[in-house]
Amino acid sequence: MQDKYELIINHLNDIIKKKDEIINQKDLYINELKDEIAQLKSNQNIQSNNSNIKYSTPKSDINCLSKPPLHIKKDGGPLYCMLIMNDNRIAVGGEKGELVIYNSKNFNIDIIINEHNNCSIVHLFQLKNGYIVSTAYKNGINIIKLYQNNTGYEIIQRISFDKYISQTIELQNLQLVTSIGSETKLYFYTFDNNIYNADFDIDLKSNFRHMIEIKKNELAVINGSGILDIIDIEKRVIKKSINGINFTNNDCEDFLCLLSNNILAIGGNSVITLLDINAYYKIREITIENSGQIYSILKFTDNIIITGDNIGNLKQWTFDEESKNLNKTSFFKDKAHSGIIRYCLKINNNLFATCSDDTYLKIWEI
Repeated sequence: MQDKYELIINHLNDIIKKKDEIINQKDLYINELKDEIAQLKSNQNIQSNNSNIKYSTPKSDINCLSKPPLHIKKDGGPLYCMLIMNDNRIAVGGEKGELVIYNSKNFNIDIIINEHNNCSIVHLFQLKNGYIVSTAYKNGINIIKLYQNNTGYEIIQRISFDKYISQTIELQNLQLVTSIGSETKLYFYTFDNNIYNADFDIDLKSNFRHMIEIKKNELAVINGSGILDIIDIEKRVIKKSINGINFTNNDCEDFLCLLSNNILAIGGNSVITLLDINAYYKIREITIENSGQIYSILKFTDNIIITGDNIGNLKQWTFDEESKNLNKTSFFKDKAHSGIIRYCLKINNNLFATCSDDTYLKIWEI
């Protein structure tokens, strides 16, 4: 009798095991179908303008934007940085070293530039003369001229480094400044005869993570110890230091943002710190519920701020300059991305874009 019961139990266990296998296969199949549907929709010619957009995704339960996002998937690995170009096209860089230019009218790909030997592109910006500057880990800086009508491109200049590059930015006086992650120096380049020439460097005596120009001839640079140094570029000295900054200490981030001429926002671990950059003091720390590390801060308008974090959450804020404070508005119920939100980019007065480690570029309408 006992053997009979054991046989029945074993049979039931086999049925349960097969049931679990079928459920797992079903979930895998559903996920594959979702990816295929998203890819097919991203290849459609989606008509778009400032006020009327045809969205290709099902309605979501995100409650802070007026419409669900347009998903654009590029099978090139995680996406790290974006740029809105002078002609309103969107440039995107990521892990595979490809610089992808999207047409902002239909979000189709205009051109793909692969000139970084598969090294991750971590920063993008456009010079006043229209050239694109792309910075890649361990590969250096490319200055690129795009030809009209998408007929091609030309590498105007390569600035090579054999070390990890943290960031490159353009200053108001047309200088380029580059930081090397393993060093303590800022390297400055001056534009002359259509190329950038090495000019001088400033040794900050400590390893640093990120920088932003806060005024003409003034840089704010945050180091690995949570100290924000204000650099006087002309005098080449540290003008002021602010200690105890909670900041996002990871790669490929955009967590420094000027909210006004007086206030700098710094993203950290579930915290946004506001600093007065005229009087050089910490105004307040704003704790963010249900959040991870803040990787990106976007000033969408004078009073609308968007933040993205490392667990895929987007949040919308209202900035009140008079009270020097950020106030919570509508929050996303679900994750906007399934990976780190590396960058938030304003496209126009109605749209902004996000890119993520999940390989998706998403377009949102407020």
